[in-house]
Amino acid sequence: MKKWLLLAVLAGLALWYFHFDRCMSETAIRAFYVDHVEALKRFDAEWGCSRMTADYRQTHVMYGEQQGRSQQDYDKEQTCRMSVESMDRFRKLSDASGGLLEPQYKVKIHGIDLAPDRKTASVDLEVKMLLGEVMLGRTRGTDRLIRRNGRILTQSSDAKSWIYVE
Repeated sequence: MKKWLLLAVLAGLALWYFHFDRCMSETAIRAFYVDHVEALKRFDAEWGCSRMTADYRQTHVMYGEQQGRSQQDYDKEQTCRMSVESMDRFRKLSDASGGLLEPQYKVKIHGIDLAPDRKTASVDLEVKMLLGEVMLGRTRGTDRLIRRNGRILTQSSDAKSWIYVE
């Protein structure tokens, strides 16, 4: 009897790990982006890096007044390095101004396409970065999300950014 009980418990744990632990919901996805914005407010680029898969890829098209249009492809390491540098610059600006010049982020999710098995999702979103009342930039893109070990991770991102202040 004990063997059957132990086997049932192990089967339940395996089912949870291989199926339910990898399932996402729209609520969890929205919470993921709320947490991401909170990390940005803390200038915590490492949080975002820890939420990318090892094979993360990003295609980023950027439009600016001085540089025109440019397109770059990045892997996880390159994206993290740029994020850390950017957060360091914003932290220094905030510290120098006594917290008066801190970027604010507004995220609008336009759509979530959750796979039928709820293990992957495609999220269409827009992020605006403001400094006070001035919009510094706007990014519109699509993130591909997966869930591993109970955490939602970004696997890839295709984005277009418009930089208004250079």
